[in-house]
This record gives sequence, C-alpha cells and structure tokens, in this order.
Amino acid sequence: MAYAYGQCTWGVAARMNQLGLKLKGRNGEKISIINTMGNGQDWVATASSLGGETGSTPRAGAIVSFVGGTHGTPADYGHVAFVEKVYDDGSFLVSETNYGGNPNYTFRKISQADSAISFAYTVK
Repeated sequence: MAYAYGQCTWGVAARMNQLGLKLKGRNGEKISIINTMGNGQDWVATASSLGGETGSTPRAGAIVSFVGGTHGTPADYGHVAFVEKVYDDGSFLVSETNYGGNPNYTFRKISQADSAISFAYTVK
C-alpha cells in the first residue's frame, strides 16, 4: 500500500484490503482502488472518475469522504473513513485513522449525512 501509515487514507485502504473489498462500478464491475486516490476529501470524486458508484446515502462497507473544514477535518485535506454500520435512524458508525491526529483506528457515530459528506460504494 502506498499510503502513509496512520493517515486516514491508509486506514481506509487497509480496511478495504482486510475485507477484500473493491469499488463497486456503475455497471456492477469491481474496480481496485489506486495509490493516488488523493486526499481524504478527494476519494469519492476519484472513485467516480474511475467509474465507481457514488451517492449521498450511507451503506455499510462504503467509503465516506468529508469536505475539508467540516466535521472536524483539516481544511486543506478533508478526511476519509469507512462505514461499518448504518442505523435505522440514518446515523452511521465509521472506522477511521488520523481523526484528530490519532493514527490508531477509532470509531465514531455520525448523526446523519449532509452536503459535506459523500459516499463511494464497495463490493466483495
């Protein structure tokens, strides 16, 4: 993996690798993530440019990008995390690294998706 250990990008790439996931293509194909997905806030846009299915609704197993300067993320880089679970009320649990500077995996519940959050969907 070409992502720096402990960064948010590393955490998502490692989690996808651990689970054997790839990006879900718009036509059902499986697309490997590339080593140049960009900063955290860029991952969903990059997935879309590779033909990946993206959207605004959380799904378990999805990649979630946060626009920089929102949800406690660095203004210049944003953040990327992995959706572990979606609750009935629309809130969702993410696993992530480097949130708030912590290089270890942590979990956080997001109350709801908004215009600063986007998703790229995955498939086994």
